[in-house]
Amino acid sequence: MIERICAILLLCAALTAQDKPAAPAVATPGKLDAFAPLIGRDWTAPLPNGKLTDTQRFEWVYGKKFIRNTHAVKTLKGDVVYEGETVYAWDARAGRIVWWYWNVSGSYLEGTASVGADGAITTEGQNHGSANQLDRTRSTIRIIPDGWTFTPSFAKDGVWTNEVMRTYR
Repeated sequence: MIERICAILLLCAALTAQDKPAAPAVATPGKLDAFAPLIGRDWTAPLPNGKLTDTQRFEWVYGKKFIRNTHAVKTLKGDVVYEGETVYAWDARAGRIVWWYWNVSGSYLEGTASVGADGAITTEGQNHGSANQLDRTRSTIRIIPDGWTFTPSFAKDGVWTNEVMRTYR
């Protein structure tokens, strides 16, 4: 009889100790929705020199709590010569979108993003790479009917340089 009671107690303890299924991830409604039209496909833009392209892909991750944006700069033959990844998140404490970017040079940038009344996404960031690299970045993403545009600018030693707008389709 005691053996049965011990067995039942052990069974109850084992069942209680089992991991409970995780609650389904719930997205923070609307906080990253400005990026939604970009999600789930490859977007490619020619780079200004005409010899390279930049292909980017945006994906929801972790139950739509984050967005991962991977990109690869390729030759016209398809060889990857540079790549990086950005992760966007909602910072609930600061009440804003934040992001981190890592690339093959070993550098990373971090910054913030804001969404304008017209839906344009403006990012600003600080570089944490070597001193010979750019110091800060600023860019604007605009969704257009058949794609999106990206207008970057960079600062080095306090001097801002505007780059050519790219159109991704």
